[in-house]
Amino acid sequence: MTSAENWAVALAAIAVLVVLTLVPEAATSSRPDLPSPATGWLIVSGAPGAGASCAVTRVYNVATGAAFVHDACADRANTGEVPPGSVRDLVSALLTRVEPPWMPGEKRVTYTWRWVVSDYESLIGDLPWLDSSGIGAQDAAAGLLRAIEARLTGSCAPPLPPPSLVLATTLPRMINPVSADASQELTVRYRAARERWALLPACPA
Repeated sequence: MTSAENWAVALAAIAVLVVLTLVPEAATSSRPDLPSPATGWLIVSGAPGAGASCAVTRVYNVATGAAFVHDACADRANTGEVPPGSVRDLVSALLTRVEPPWMPGEKRVTYTWRWVVSDYESLIGDLPWLDSSGIGAQDAAAGLLRAIEARLTGSCAPPLPPPSLVLATTLPRMINPVSADASQELTVRYRAARERWALLPACPA
């Protein structure tokens, strides 16, 4: 790893620590117009690398930590649980994130996220993401997402997230500029992913 890559990794780690320490307070004090990250479902979807025609879609229950991952590239669906506190930290980071500087030679793709607070309220934004040839996400929120994904445990499917109709019938508030095409693509990916998750063995009641 080059010295530039070492610096980038170090900066990403520092950014994650800053978010974990400061973001929960910032989310409630600097943006009082936003709901508190305590309930709902967080959907994050995007291509794993530049030029990829497939996507990975992740969904997390903000209150319970129930987790769903659909990798369309590998035709694989996983479910389980992650620490709910980490999911709430991620939502806070997405609501207050600042665009990080690009590193020399960095290749970046953009994920789209949507927080479905309720059947009547949702928020949407974007998330820069390094592709598989990069050295890791430089954005603090992306670093949190990677950390959450690494802590996924479980072998059965928790209760499913809401149907895709909720996304199609509610107009989300924009936290970052997101194109209509990106928003629609997220809905299409989510619908396909939910159909796959519905086929997995459910956890015992």
